[in-house]
Parts: sequence; C-alpha cells; structure tokens
Amino acid sequence: MKRKMLSGKDLIKLGYPEGRAIGLAINTVLKYFKRSEKNEIIEILKAVVASPRDFVTDSIWNTVALALVPAEKKIDGSSTL
Repeated sequence: MKRKMLSGKDLIKLGYPEGRAIGLAINTVLKYFKRSEKNEIIEILKAVVASPRDFVTDSIWNTVALALVPAEKKIDGSSTL
C-alpha cells in the first residue's frame, strides 16, 4: 500500500515558512522516517516549527531548525546605510 507523503503545502499548513526550510524538512523525513506513521511525522514537524531553537543541536533536525531560526543580525551604531 502506497503511503501519501507530505508536500510543501502540508508543511505550510503546519506553519513552515515558504523557502529552504520546507525542502530540508521533506528531505529529512524521506531520509530518516521512511517507515514512520504520518501522524508521528506531523507531530515531530510541529514540534520543530514551534520551537526550532530546541532542535539546533539535534543530529537529525538541526539543518531544518537552523533554517527556521531567524538570522540574528548584529546592529551597531557605526554602520551606515
């Protein structure tokens, strides 16, 4: 029986921003969760998008988490626009 895989639209519905994070999440699921149930995968994906900083050091989800964590820009008074 063929399983329906997650799509980018599914991830957007879970709260993932459009862009690199979606592709990374799909690739991670395909690589590490081939035999997992869809509900289990969705719960993990929800947890990652809800608090990506908690997954930055995770060996599986770190690339997705880093793509979700907003880049912190160093702002100083000496820079000009």
